Amino acid sequence: MRNPLDTLRPDVRAMHSYVVQDASGMVKLDAMENPHRLPPALQAELGQRLGAVALNRYPDGRVDYLRQVLAVHTGLPAGYGLILGNGSDEIINLLAIACNRPRATVLAPVPGFVMYGMAAQLLGLNFVGVP
Repeated sequence: MRNPLDTLRPDVRAMHSYVVQDASGMVKLDAMENPHRLPPALQAELGQRLGAVALNRYPDGRVDYLRQVLAVHTGLPAGYGLILGNGSDEIINLLAIACNRPRATVLAPVPGFVMYGMAAQLLGLNFVGVP
């Protein structure tokens, strides 16, 4: 019987997950995390609201309304748009897929977030780290 892992590309099999450094006792600023927990009353209210959401269905079409509200709130210039996603990993991958053309190159700061290089590798794009 063939090993199911043999169906994966060798470069993907050789990849390693990035290591999240222990931040015990520190204020962590590198991951856009809030160091404070939500107050109990807000936790309860959010729980009630979330419980009423139909999570078993795709979201409704209000994403365009959300984009409009965010554009106004941030002062986004006319002619520009927003990409919304489930975290930076997804958005980086969406941008890399959208820009994936022959000989395309991803530029990103080094050291920096490893997902730029990983997305480039997975899509067969060149990657250039910029100090």
